Amino acid sequence: MLDLAEIGALLEGIQKPGRYIGKEFGIKSKKPGYLLKNPGTVNTALVFPDVYEVGMSNLGLQILYKIINSSPRFNAERAFSPWFDFEDRLRKSCTKLFSLENRIFLDCFDLIGFNAAHEMLYTNIVNAIDLSGLAIRSSERKSLFPLVCCGGSAAVNPWPISAFMDFMVIGDGEAVISLILETISSYKDKYLSDRTSYLENYFSLQQLKKEMLRSLGQLEGVFVPSLYSLVYNRDNTVKKIIYSGGKEDKNAKKVKKATVKDLDSFEIPADPVVPNIQTVHDRLNIEIMRGCGRGCRFCQAGFIYRPLRQKKVKNLINKSIEGLMQTGYDEISFTSLSSSDYRNLKKLIEKVTGSDLFEKISISLPSLRLDSFSLEIAEMIQSGRKTGLTFAPEAGSQRLRDIIKKDISADELRESIRAAFLKGWTKVKLYFMVGLPFETDDDIKAIAETTNEIIDLARQCLDKRGFSRLQLGVSINAFCPKPFTPFQWCAQEKIYKLEEKIRAVRQSINSRFVKLHGNDPEKSSIECAFARGDSRLSDVIESAWRSGAKFDNWADYFDYGLWKQSFAKAGADPDFYTIRQYGLNETLPWDVIDIGIKKDYFIKEYSKAMQGKKLNDNKI
Repeated sequence: MLDLAEIGALLEGIQKPGRYIGKEFGIKSKKPGYLLKNPGTVNTALVFPDVYEVGMSNLGLQILYKIINSSPRFNAERAFSPWFDFEDRLRKSCTKLFSLENRIFLDCFDLIGFNAAHEMLYTNIVNAIDLSGLAIRSSERKSLFPLVCCGGSAAVNPWPISAFMDFMVIGDGEAVISLILETISSYKDKYLSDRTSYLENYFSLQQLKKEMLRSLGQLEGVFVPSLYSLVYNRDNTVKKIIYSGGKEDKNAKKVKKATVKDLDSFEIPADPVVPNIQTVHDRLNIEIMRGCGRGCRFCQAGFIYRPLRQKKVKNLINKSIEGLMQTGYDEISFTSLSSSDYRNLKKLIEKVTGSDLFEKISISLPSLRLDSFSLEIAEMIQSGRKTGLTFAPEAGSQRLRDIIKKDISADELRESIRAAFLKGWTKVKLYFMVGLPFETDDDIKAIAETTNEIIDLARQCLDKRGFSRLQLGVSINAFCPKPFTPFQWCAQEKIYKLEEKIRAVRQSINSRFVKLHGNDPEKSSIECAFARGDSRLSDVIESAWRSGAKFDNWADYFDYGLWKQSFAKAGADPDFYTIRQYGLNETLPWDVIDIGIKKDYFIKEYSKAMQGKKLNDNKI
């Protein structure tokens, strides 16, 4: 544990020291004195593997932090990836990564839990493990604690990062976190009751750890990599999945994802930790529902977070008002995969914005559905300052929107945007993808045509002053075939083709009003490789990290050449995971995970897409 003088010396001359000092409003961790008096407390470090400003915008971190700290038997503290300057200071001073609350070194915790929100965080996870003073591979960590785990959407295919994890959480963390900590608590008590004996007998300690991991593996939503292995065919595809100590089983035990059936059974965090410095999303975040019933064929989140569950509006109103009062924020975001599909959205907005307790509150509605966006909702959320609207047509043409099952017609698109302009919005973001399955050159042209049509709509609907302020943010990202979608078998398009398509769009739009941005296709190809990868890619991740890869999601720090070299060093071919069409009868690495949707459903949806059929059939 670092004292104040030590932390002060470490932070001298460091950029944004507020990232590392803690002491924010809303801290819920136990005090050091409590932990000393209660040595059986299970101590968890929740680590978001990116900088503080990004991690503190993550709602999942706040939710788990509150759940864990609500129990007198558990404690949770936070840590984040240090920026380059502070990492350099830590390494030169031989100081291990520590938590913000009590400045405890991470290797002193019982559990270190990472949020694997996306695949490009993998090297930051490995780097944080190393900065904690631990061996990066689970097989090389011989002590009982800390255990290292991760969860999040990039864990649903657990294999690429499996070599570094003792276990992984699949699904809703709230549903299983207390059971995990209770299991760890029982083994910690057993260890503490005869600590000297275990320390003197290495074999007994290892047996205790294996027993603990096997017990964790019995919990719904927990995948223990050491209990599974992949066997490969000569062509490098997966032949079979083996479970438990090398025992072959044609029907290897699947890990069923953890699911919260009733979101209202967990308290909405109306008293989050308020950051010391401005964050990426500097506002109160309230989740209004989880899951999505739309069934867009490209959208992994829409499937892995099923079933659709909506929170009770009364609870949301009370907690939203309480949260705004507790934190002092003047903006609130009602978050979900499709915010405007929430059935009581109008009432929720009316009650929050109409409260006499606030002078002016802005509402943010991410992921608006164009077909359910209404003029009435637009009028309601403009009662505060206009913060911009975000729409995701995904494809420019109606033909391709039908194929990917994005249920938006050209008329709905026009009328929704028109309604926004008529009410004075001048800042709109649009999200498109290129490289979608069954895409043609005409579909690419349609992206530019749609964008230019929106500019024409703005010219018709806005006055001269409003039109001069028009800002269209157009994001064009490469399609990545993700596990647990109908398109999981599809090939990703080659990098040079994706780059050509993005250039074609750029050259065809009115650049005066449009800011075009999106992910680099080279980075998207690496993301795709890990999304569909297998256990051999842990070697690639380690090689890249040892060569300096980190903060790979940051455009300035992603190095495609380094990643190509790392694949080559590990004897892996990225094209095998990206531009290769997977076979429908092929054993997929992620077949070991059961998200509650049968593979037959995805095959049927894929078949419909090949036939150009949309069909609103969401039965699973």
